[in-house]
Amino acid sequence: MSFKLDRQLLTTRKNNIPKQKKGIALPLILVVPFILQIFAAVSITGYLSFRNGQKAVNSLATDLQVEASDRVSLHLDNYIKTAVAINQINADAVKLGLLNLRDYKTAGLYHWQQLQVFENVGYIFYALPTGEYAGAGRWLENDSFTIDELSAETNWNSYGYGVDEQGRRTKIVDYTPY
Repeated sequence: MSFKLDRQLLTTRKNNIPKQKKGIALPLILVVPFILQIFAAVSITGYLSFRNGQKAVNSLATDLQVEASDRVSLHLDNYIKTAVAINQINADAVKLGLLNLRDYKTAGLYHWQQLQVFENVGYIFYALPTGEYAGAGRWLENDSFTIDELSAETNWNSYGYGVDEQGRRTKIVDYTPY
């Protein structure tokens, strides 16, 4: 009988010992929420940084476009105002009889003088309905000047003359049959 009691005690003890439940481990339960929170915080921060960066770049690009446009507009306005002013000065000189459009040598010298004043202008000339013209410009590599003429005196060919410091014609530097 004693054997039976011992067996019964063992059986009772086995039944009283709680069985381990199969499931998620405690370290996993503690670590995963922290990892998810860190991942969420980093993701949200990264997204917001990216969006703010995009806005900043777009704002900067817009500001640069506006600035470039304003500068181009300013330079273009000044350039056009200069051209209009030169045309008005020349029209007034013709109207007052100070500039004879058929005197090509004087007209070329007159335009050369204007180029000394208007340094940002490359070429000033006029042309008549007959095709005759006179003008002066900065055509050569070393930024020196030419006085150009096409008239009956040039046998209806276009000549470009190099000039000295006083604007006097020195030599032919360009010839174009017309």
